[in-house]
Amino acid sequence: MRAETERDARDQRRVLDQHHVVRRTFEAYQRRVEAQYRALEPIFQRWHAQAEAVRRALSDVYLNALGGLTSARTSSAARWRIARELARHPGLVPGRFANPAVRRRLAEEAQARGGRTAVRRWLVEQVYPQAVIDAASYVERPQRIRLGREWLGDERARVVPIRPNDLACGDARRWFRQVIRTQAEALLAPRDRVTALGAAAIAVPGSVRDLLRFLAARGIRLTPRERALLAYLAQRKSSAEIAAALGTSPGAVRVARHALKRKLAHPAP
Repeated sequence: MRAETERDARDQRRVLDQHHVVRRTFEAYQRRVEAQYRALEPIFQRWHAQAEAVRRALSDVYLNALGGLTSARTSSAARWRIARELARHPGLVPGRFANPAVRRRLAEEAQARGGRTAVRRWLVEQVYPQAVIDAASYVERPQRIRLGREWLGDERARVVPIRPNDLACGDARRWFRQVIRTQAEALLAPRDRVTALGAAAIAVPGSVRDLLRFLAARGIRLTPRERALLAYLAQRKSSAEIAAALGTSPGAVRVARHALKRKLAHPAP
């Protein structure tokens, strides 16, 4: 009886020892797993942030438009359509401009086009689509970039040329909007409006505004369509680009260009 009791006690101790060994082994394994998770947690967070950035980029109308505008497979007509859709996006075209020269130009256009509503439509349908296309052409060019008042630099905080295409999604979106605004103001109030009609049959001043005043002094009145054509010619646009902007055919643009040159060269008495 005593021998059986001792044997049972030994069996219980052996079971308890095995239980302690299993528990210590499990606790050590749990500590290793927790340590590995803590080591991998920054990687998981970085992957999550990257996935979130990709998701935001795919849903961002500005970055989507920028990708379509810079694709080699995008035709000129499709590029203009993308730019016009982006120009219609709320918040891109401001309600008021800070540049005094731009405000004067818009006031002149309001008088010529019959009100602010027509000017707003002109900005959305013609000026800003062209500004979007012009801004997208800079995306591959290394340049010194300033976002607001802050210059972007390298790891040593030196301001060096950076390709906008290499920026993070948020910075790229901010740069794109900023350059669109700059290009739109340059189209509305350029410092040097060089006209493409310098080789026409008459000698004209170098700026479009002076040209229009010069024509008005000679009694030559241009229709809104002719003014739009003249503005695109001053930007050295091809017939195909002008046709896409005005919603007509390149042949019609060539005919209109010829008629405009004849009108300028031989004004009606």
